[in-house]
Amino acid sequence: MKVNGNMNDNLYTLIHFYDWRIVALSILIAVFGSFVTLEIHRMAGEQGKRLKKNVWITAGAVAMGLSIWSMHYVGMAAFELRIPLSYDPVLTAVSFIPALLSAFIAFYVLHKKDWRFMTIIIAGGFMGLGITSMHYTGMEAIQFAGVREYNFGMFFLSFIIAVSASIAALLIFSFMKTNRRFSQKIGASLLLGAAISGMHYTGMEATSYCIPSSMTAQLLPAPESGIDWLWAGVSFAVFVMFSFVVFFIYNERRWSIQTKYRNPLTGLPNQRSLEDTLLKDRGSARFAVMIHIEHIPKLNETFGYQAGDAVIQEAAARIEQVTNRHLMLFHLENRKFLIFGTLAASLDKLLIELKAALDQSYTIFGDQVTNDFSLGITKPQSLKSKQQLMKEAERALQLARSEGLGQWLFYHPESHSDERERQLMEDCPWSFSQGQIHVYYQPKVPLASEGLVAAEALVRWEHPVYGWVSPGEFMPLIEKYGYITLLTRHVLYEACRKGKAWLDQGFDFEHISVNLSPLHFQLEGTSDMVQAALRDTGFPPEKLELEITESGTIEQLNGATRLLKVLTEQGIRISLDDFGTGFSSLTHLRSLPIHTVKLDRSFIFEVPGTIKDEKMVALIIQLAHSLGLHVVTEGVETETQASWLTEQNSDYGQGFLYSPAVPAEQFETLWLNNEDPLNSEERR
Repeated sequence: MKVNGNMNDNLYTLIHFYDWRIVALSILIAVFGSFVTLEIHRMAGEQGKRLKKNVWITAGAVAMGLSIWSMHYVGMAAFELRIPLSYDPVLTAVSFIPALLSAFIAFYVLHKKDWRFMTIIIAGGFMGLGITSMHYTGMEAIQFAGVREYNFGMFFLSFIIAVSASIAALLIFSFMKTNRRFSQKIGASLLLGAAISGMHYTGMEATSYCIPSSMTAQLLPAPESGIDWLWAGVSFAVFVMFSFVVFFIYNERRWSIQTKYRNPLTGLPNQRSLEDTLLKDRGSARFAVMIHIEHIPKLNETFGYQAGDAVIQEAAARIEQVTNRHLMLFHLENRKFLIFGTLAASLDKLLIELKAALDQSYTIFGDQVTNDFSLGITKPQSLKSKQQLMKEAERALQLARSEGLGQWLFYHPESHSDERERQLMEDCPWSFSQGQIHVYYQPKVPLASEGLVAAEALVRWEHPVYGWVSPGEFMPLIEKYGYITLLTRHVLYEACRKGKAWLDQGFDFEHISVNLSPLHFQLEGTSDMVQAALRDTGFPPEKLELEITESGTIEQLNGATRLLKVLTEQGIRISLDDFGTGFSSLTHLRSLPIHTVKLDRSFIFEVPGTIKDEKMVALIIQLAHSLGLHVVTEGVETETQASWLTEQNSDYGQGFLYSPAVPAEQFETLWLNNEDPLNSEERR
């Protein structure tokens, strides 16, 4: 094919020719390069670790840059003039840089977690500018005995095509980020290759090559391209892309298996790998440890979702570092890990190293934060199957977390087996009438010299077979099997009855607190049940306080607000327990009709002594007081903590420093019938 020449102001516009076979080859290279780039992009999206992802992003940028650059110069090989042509090797090499940079921008944008459509538009503009720069830099590399003239309209059209092609490429890549059918990959490659080729040949038509009219007699009889040496470089670039494809085909199965059996965030063997291991390996093990990373939702809310991922990745690296060839490590769910051990003697060493590794702080955007890890551990006397060990470790982990976040618990068959659960729930309905369910009272002590002591009613179960059963074990079961209303009614009546008896004896106290399960926000008749307990026992409603947990209230916020409003209208006090451990503490303070907040024990574990914790506790106390709320601080275990909390104006302290939960008679003796209970020798 050819384009005719003409005379203009003593310049002769040369006729240029195209070899359609090479034009087709250039388009094929653009399509082929697009396919390779899409495959690399898919692999980059499947990488969990940042370093591996960055390697694939860089490889994708190189592949895409090479495809654009190669297509351009193969297209130039199809371009011929009837004068000698040569190419500046420096400009030819430099022209690859804008193609590479524009491709890297595309991959960088696509693999950011928070990209938006406007980001695609802006990135497409920069990428189109890079492709246009590459093309016209390459055009400037052409050396001949004449001058170049540009048609501004066609030049601008080529830029628009480059930007549009870039935006289309980014949108296609975002669509192809996960594995797609082969036909979809071919279609996307054809579209992207055609867009890149269209920009190139439009840009070619924007350029005219002119010589002085006096030189027309020197025109060659046949056109030539003058880039024989360039074919070696272009061939090498195409060979690199072909190598990428061969590499993909050869490794596709291995990558597929790795992606299938590895957690994308940490690269550790995942749940599917565990299932495959349990299916193929029927051998036994000596112990199992299941680890759960706590507070990730709270970290995500505070610092953003990348913070939670960073902590999980760092924790996984630390766990992996303390494991050895005798241990099998799996990353199950997002926050759960499992370790099998074949040498019983190595468990103690593993737990010591795990504690040392996990207790270290984590750096998040320059801030040092600590985090809790709950562990369920099983170490049977004899060998057991890995399947059984996993069940036991998971059961121990559930019970550990029910006791409080950050707990480590060993599995005991006599305490934690499914048979024990079944037996407990069979006996539960009869335990109330047979006097097995006891209500104990733990004091809430005024930290100032004046003030009346308050009490929290806590339930204890004395089973005739299993003895004293931990609330952390039976409370989740009671909620699970639907006995929560029966239990709450029992505790309410007992607490109100005992409170009325104390008042009749002349003992005064601030109030008695009874815990209210979040399930009551969904159940009908809760308000009637509370009113009936007050009416039947004659206990004053202003002396009753109901404690609700912040973490349990968030999912039933509307139902909780309605119920608590009805209860407070009757004169009943409301306390928000475990304050600071939920996701929306300030929202709760604003929307719930509460009178008191109970600061969770996790806040004062290192108070005084840790500046950040001290500032946080002091700020929460000030905030609560500014809203007219009382503050009860849980977990007070030392005189130093009590003195520091007194200085911060916390209203009440509760913890083992004063007393654990005790039977009503003992509470009466120590805290009601005692002139100076804080200095009582009996309490000591």
